[in-house]
Amino acid sequence: MSYNFIDGWQQFVGGHQESNQRKSMKDLLWERSENWKVDRLIFERALLEGRKEDVLKKYPQYVNAIENYFTGENDPSGNNKYLSKMVKLLHTGLQNWEKRMATVDQAPDEIQKGAQANNEAERIKIAVRDFHKLNKYMPTAQGGRDLNSYKTIGDINQALDNAQSVAQRKELEKIHKEKVRGDADRIYQDKTTLVVRPNSEEASCYYGQGTQWCIAATNSRNYWDDYANDQGAVFFFILDKDAQLREAERDKVALVYNADHNESEFPFDAYDTVDDQLDSSDITGYWEDAWNEEKVSAVFNAIQQSLDEDPPEVGVDLYVAAEELQEYANREFANSEAAENIYVSIEMDYEEEGLQAYGTISYVYDLNYDRHSEGAMESLRTAAEKAIDEVLSGDYSDAEVDFDGEKLHITLKANCEECYGGSTREARESAVQGARDFIDMLVYSYADNYEAEREELRNTLVDRKILGPSEWDFKRRDMKAEVEKLPHFTSRDLGNLILFELVEEGISTPVIGKLNNKREQLYTIFAANHVTDRGYNSKNFNIALRTKLDKYFSEAKAAAAKQISLPLGDKYEEPKAAPWNPYSFDIYLVPDINGETRMKLQYPIGEGRMPSYYLGALKSLNDNYDQIVKSAREVFEEMMGKQKAKDAKKDEEVYSGKEAMELIRLIDGVILASEMNDERREANVAVLKWFQENFEKMTPVERKASTSYLMKMRQHITNGITGLYRIEDDADVPIRFESEVKSKMEDIGAAIRAQGRYKWSGKRDDLVESVRNRVRQVIAENLKK
Repeated sequence: MSYNFIDGWQQFVGGHQESNQRKSMKDLLWERSENWKVDRLIFERALLEGRKEDVLKKYPQYVNAIENYFTGENDPSGNNKYLSKMVKLLHTGLQNWEKRMATVDQAPDEIQKGAQANNEAERIKIAVRDFHKLNKYMPTAQGGRDLNSYKTIGDINQALDNAQSVAQRKELEKIHKEKVRGDADRIYQDKTTLVVRPNSEEASCYYGQGTQWCIAATNSRNYWDDYANDQGAVFFFILDKDAQLREAERDKVALVYNADHNESEFPFDAYDTVDDQLDSSDITGYWEDAWNEEKVSAVFNAIQQSLDEDPPEVGVDLYVAAEELQEYANREFANSEAAENIYVSIEMDYEEEGLQAYGTISYVYDLNYDRHSEGAMESLRTAAEKAIDEVLSGDYSDAEVDFDGEKLHITLKANCEECYGGSTREARESAVQGARDFIDMLVYSYADNYEAEREELRNTLVDRKILGPSEWDFKRRDMKAEVEKLPHFTSRDLGNLILFELVEEGISTPVIGKLNNKREQLYTIFAANHVTDRGYNSKNFNIALRTKLDKYFSEAKAAAAKQISLPLGDKYEEPKAAPWNPYSFDIYLVPDINGETRMKLQYPIGEGRMPSYYLGALKSLNDNYDQIVKSAREVFEEMMGKQKAKDAKKDEEVYSGKEAMELIRLIDGVILASEMNDERREANVAVLKWFQENFEKMTPVERKASTSYLMKMRQHITNGITGLYRIEDDADVPIRFESEVKSKMEDIGAAIRAQGRYKWSGKRDDLVESVRNRVRQVIAENLKK
């Protein structure tokens, strides 16, 4: 390799550059002052058309996008400043799209290509328009405001998201500042003095800056709520610029008033700038030396007028609180599973000093048998009360059990014991909080899990023969008993739903393949989504498998249709009356710690379906278990095989050095064109030279790590991140190269111990020495091209 990187960039930087064109433009615009405006317009027009012509020459195939999407009224800059980059983004985007289509063995026609080009151009037009609009909100560092510094439309959209967040934050800050100022009443103001009455914690913090008041704290707990909301206190801040007051630490004073202290000259409390308490018995005396008598009188008269117009509150309005709490309760239960079964009432108590709050929770069940005698019913009522106490929360005060015709009615009653209030402000506010806590308790204890607890209670009542089994109970029992006879299905009872799962034996799901890197291959090969504890759902895998299983599920449906009389006792109905979708199952991939991947195939059967109809299908599927699993393994291997072929082709370019050498060439060009300082430039070039000199000595895993390292280097330097790539004075390799190798060792399954022992040795293993000459030859051939 004859190219000398250090000499190349130094020659570029040190070379003498002249531009007669630049000088003539300057002459045109500035030296001919008598008509420079006209000349400048001519120049800008020429520049506009010149940029367009240059791009059309380079990308004539995109003339439609250039005319319809990127120029004219669609050009936010007005001078085609972004045109070259927009077309380059379009070109790159379409190339990537065609590669993605190739991965799924699809060859788009010209109509599809044209449609994709229009879609991509529209996305780019919108992104560049927003980029121009939000440019001032982007960081200036690392070329953040330069469209050319972004590689893909995805990078631009990410930058736009960040810029939009900055713009929104600045707008919110502006709105917040205006709101804060609006949250305080200006009571008095002259050239040196401002008196405000803050009405919020934010306003208190804003106007209390520079003090140690606890109601203005921002770095520790703020006590505004404790005083203003809990105790009903109001504050007035007297802010003065007088130097004498500042020296005495009284340039900012907070006066505190409440319902019992509402005369301006006699506040409940007062504090100076450093939060020392002042004598409030004659507060006006603190300003007599700094103000004249008329100003003292004007300030405190203004405070008194504010106190008279808007006096400190004596406490919470219980009538309003009761209405708001009732609305809160109605809203909470309307959004729960128990919308029709929980009722809460909130009212003022008879002394008008607190609240009365009570709730009822209802459960209604079919008896499923004829009514018994009153004596028998009383015994059942006692047994039901015991079951209720065992199953349901103990937060209720009473349980009513009523056998009404064919129904069992259970009504739980709960009363709020923390809502009684009292004569003080704090007691009444405590009653309001107690009522809210009571509502939240009912939501947590009963509403959130109403259906699950209702089913649990029903099962308990059935087990204790207080209720008779329902038709679903019989079907569920018999269905599970029948499925237990099938060696390749197991069941999981969820109450009103049963999951029947295909298994190899017992509860073991079938193994269909093995993954070398679970996370990476699940996402890259199978495009899977993680679904909580059930496994990974892969749309690609499911579609391919369903196609192969069509025969077996058609047989299953036919088998179900033949069962006119079924073991569970219900009658078969025609499919139009009881439709059944043979593909109404769920498939998940579940890899274990060793990479073995199992297939979880589940059929959910609920109370609303006809279980006996599904039983015939399950039996047919059980008989075809081997073929189903074989099909799943074939699909798994086909998808893995396609990816292996792609990986092999890519690895060939990596191991031969073709990709690494191309990256070195590209990075060198980026370094020459960048504006980094000389020290950084030399360090970056030294890293490239190291890879150039040592690539032939590397093992395959080191070559893979080198290629990955160079790809990151190119991306970072393109984005202005240049300080990461250097070789330390006491090191033999670029920083982080060995970490990159260890990462690749982990990907291929190397032991942790082997990863920890790795260190660059500078030579190849003896086992691959025989191919060294061939590798040299391939690299040399690629460099000549």
